[in-house]
Amino acid sequence: MSKTVIQAELSPELVSLARSFVSQSGQTDLNGLLEEALQDFFKHHASEMPDGKAQADRYEVFLALAAQAEACEKPGWDGYGAEPVTLDAYRVAYRLVEHLPADIPMPSVGAEPDGHLTLEWYQSPSRVLSVSVGPAGELNYAALLGETSRRTGSEVFQNRVPGDLLQLIHQVLAA
Repeated sequence: MSKTVIQAELSPELVSLARSFVSQSGQTDLNGLLEEALQDFFKHHASEMPDGKAQADRYEVFLALAAQAEACEKPGWDGYGAEPVTLDAYRVAYRLVEHLPADIPMPSVGAEPDGHLTLEWYQSPSRVLSVSVGPAGELNYAALLGETSRRTGSEVFQNRVPGDLLQLIHQVLAA
């Protein structure tokens, strides 16, 4: 899936330029080359960019999403009959992370047996938010906000992070 994932998220111009470089350099692995070039770029230039650390962190989450989606792309990936993570679930999770404000710390990434990807913000065992991201844009979440407060709910991702979700992220990370 990683080849499809990377090409789906990069501009056609960048993919064309990379293909040209690949053919000239004799490299055969477009994904590996693109990933290596992007990692190298962020490693050396993140500090020169406005919000460089935030951009580098976001890029790391994009790589983690691609790796998680690829690792879970086949039925039964967990050894117990899990549904595969689809390209659509990956795209929704990618766009959700892409739309997070720069001041929000990036989440950790996981996958669920129903084929959804998971984004998680963790402050402590009693302050955590887990968001299940489905292929049709469904966002199901559960949050612990201290020893006695819990919130659950569902939203639909429509190319912006829902306000309730942003508020929960801030509440989980406060303290």
